[in-house]
Amino acid sequence: MEVLPQFRGGGIYNLVKLITILAIMFQPIVLSETLTIRMYLMFSVAQILFLLILNKDDHSIKGTILLCLTTIFGMLTHFYFWIWLLFFSVGYFIYLLVLALLKKNGYYPIISYVITMICSLFVTTLIFPNWITNIFFNESSKGNRSLMKILELDSLKEEMIAAIKIICSHLSANNDEVVVFTLFVITMAVYVYLKQTDYKIVLICISSVIYAVFVQHTQPSEEGRYLWSSSILLYIAFLYMLLKDMEIIASKYLKNKKKTKLWIPLVGISCFLLIAIKNSINLDNIIYLRNRTPEQYQAIKDASDLPWIVFHDNTDWVFLCSMYDFTIPEKVKRCGTDVQASYDEVIENSKELIVYTIENNKTIDECLQYITDSCDKKVIDYEQISQSYAMSVYHISLQAEEE
Repeated sequence: MEVLPQFRGGGIYNLVKLITILAIMFQPIVLSETLTIRMYLMFSVAQILFLLILNKDDHSIKGTILLCLTTIFGMLTHFYFWIWLLFFSVGYFIYLLVLALLKKNGYYPIISYVITMICSLFVTTLIFPNWITNIFFNESSKGNRSLMKILELDSLKEEMIAAIKIICSHLSANNDEVVVFTLFVITMAVYVYLKQTDYKIVLICISSVIYAVFVQHTQPSEEGRYLWSSSILLYIAFLYMLLKDMEIIASKYLKNKKKTKLWIPLVGISCFLLIAIKNSINLDNIIYLRNRTPEQYQAIKDASDLPWIVFHDNTDWVFLCSMYDFTIPEKVKRCGTDVQASYDEVIENSKELIVYTIENNKTIDECLQYITDSCDKKVIDYEQISQSYAMSVYHISLQAEEE
């Protein structure tokens, strides 16, 4: 599986290759992952490098070492790389075993792959032995919480649908998710129908979707940042299958096969580049570049002298998000999402205050209820004045009950 099908065509082929790379680069989700400047970009880089090296089927000492080093790099980047690698490796093992049983391949690739993964795990453990504690014994870690939720299957169907919706929203820049899903399914179905020999691309798609469902099941979130890597892999796989489909169809069914074999993929991939550029021009589609109006900026600055109530279980961390809102409040009350309300003198003595919350964890109605339960006042008005990627900022007006 290469990033681009290996059909011949000299200059036109190189142009198709260049446009394909640009279509990937200009995808809003790729730009979002890059500009976030966190481990998610390294996660995607590790995945892509791993797959490119694996696809060479190089079982020499050099090839094995490269694959091992890439796996170690991924394992040290993010624990969700382990989850993706587990799902992919199970499928890849079955794939290699089927080839061996059909006598299309020997058993050596299976042995080589298993030994490489064991060595990678061993070296990773030497470098970072605390992963064992974090995943199996540290109840506050995401790895441990994910492990504990694996068998909680009550809402699996809903989470499966949510994961697919998030991926489709990533690939469509939050527009036309149904169209994206339909186009992807049709493209894969045609790819399989045309009896393409490289079924590793299908394996990549299946393992990426299973990984996404697992993440959404164990760490449900509307943000979907843990699904960015899957979305990017699926987009690359989609472009690969689409180009291959167009090439085969043009070769089999159209006249002037030599010309159409390359010109049709060129036109097709150019359309996807234009769509990617169009979506990226709208900065609202790129996380952390979403524009606020001058009025929103000013409203946040004007609120710096009001009391801020921050609702989040990890309140020290979430308060840092206020930097995205360009203000440092003077008075801050930090509240966990499950904290019970009690009389609060600061709220009692305030006519105005600011609520800062992730509404997926604690809705604005729940926040308002907390405020009224903490004083002898009532809420007479509230307004959302801004929003970070996950955090909402509300201006709240209070009035004494007897007024």
